[in-house]
Amino acid sequence: MYDVIMDMQKIGERVLLSRRRVMNQTTLGSLVGLSQARISELERGDFKGIDIGLVEELARVLEVSPQYLAGWTDDPLYEINEEPTNRDGSSHHIDPATRELLDIIEDLDADQRRRFVDAAKLLLGVPRIIE
Repeated sequence: MYDVIMDMQKIGERVLLSRRRVMNQTTLGSLVGLSQARISELERGDFKGIDIGLVEELARVLEVSPQYLAGWTDDPLYEINEEPTNRDGSSHHIDPATRELLDIIEDLDADQRRRFVDAAKLLLGVPRIIE
């Protein structure tokens, strides 16, 4: 694990600018699990102990990139609008249902993933390979 250096003043300014477009502090706080007072501290640059996970969650809710909030780029949509590509360079699109499945699977440990795959195969009638 390594420490990531982030400018709290910059993060606060950018959260404030991004939030004002779409919601109030209370709403943002409820969406990321913080109180309105903690969002206010964050926007003033007085927030202590921020981690990259919170920056990513704030970015997701505010629809900007984590890199923008952290002050590493001035482009609010840095990497967000880049279309993912296959190995051959062609673009692909992940539909919402597939994205939802990927999000579920991402949160599972190795054993849960194996059971998830087995259950999906059983549900779809795909023969199971015995290991």
